[in-house]
Amino acid sequence: MNGITGSAMALCAGCILCSVVGMLTPNGKSKKVFSLVLGLFLICSVILPIKNAVRDFNNLLQSSTENSAIMQSADEKLKDSIIRQTADNLVLALNELYNSEGLTPKNITVAVIKESDDGIKVDEICIYITKEDEVNKNKYIKLTYDNTKIKPKIIVE
Repeated sequence: MNGITGSAMALCAGCILCSVVGMLTPNGKSKKVFSLVLGLFLICSVILPIKNAVRDFNNLLQSSTENSAIMQSADEKLKDSIIRQTADNLVLALNELYNSEGLTPKNITVAVIKESDDGIKVDEICIYITKEDEVNKNKYIKLTYDNTKIKPKIIVE
């Protein structure tokens, strides 16, 4: 908006200057030459702000495109962070669940994926247990399925 105001002020100042110079020029051949020069000056004072406005608009578009790319990158990082946090929270919740039932798995891994509609889905739960804990395999499966509706993979190490 400042550019439009500045351009309008410059155009008005140019018109006033041309009017004053046009009144001060003597009649005759020199008046025609001065009128031609003043006309060219007015045309330039109209074209120059338009050229600057187009340049500023192009710069704004380029800046907008760069900002859009930055926002998309930040968006992807946020989505990845949410996926990691979801997996970590599920591991913590499952550990608490198993510990409350007297079970102690060696490790739990959770694979969370991003769906096409920007939703997230728990794709797989792997529970690593010892050979001694293998007798509780069905208990791990039942507890996990009852609480997540996902059948886990039990890996005996």
